Amino acid sequence: MNEDPLELAEAAVFADLTVGLCLVGWLLPLGGIVTAAAVAPMAALGARHRLSTVVAGGVCAGVVSMLIGGVGLAGNAATGPAPAR
Repeated sequence: MNEDPLELAEAAVFADLTVGLCLVGWLLPLGGIVTAAAVAPMAALGARHRLSTVVAGGVCAGVVSMLIGGVGLAGNAATGPAPAR
């Protein structure tokens, strides 16, 4: 696979934006709204580029969120907000 470097750079930036929104949503009360909005950067990436670019961004988001917040944040970034109890 021959990936364009600009696509990969954009995937990394959008993945970091997704992780940032998930982190804010994880820390704030009623942050589920912010966490639900964290889908938007990856959706925009998918609308603009190939599926392989979105997968690369998802892997980047998983690694960065695992480094920042551990398994809880990584799961939140990968699956979306947890249901309210």
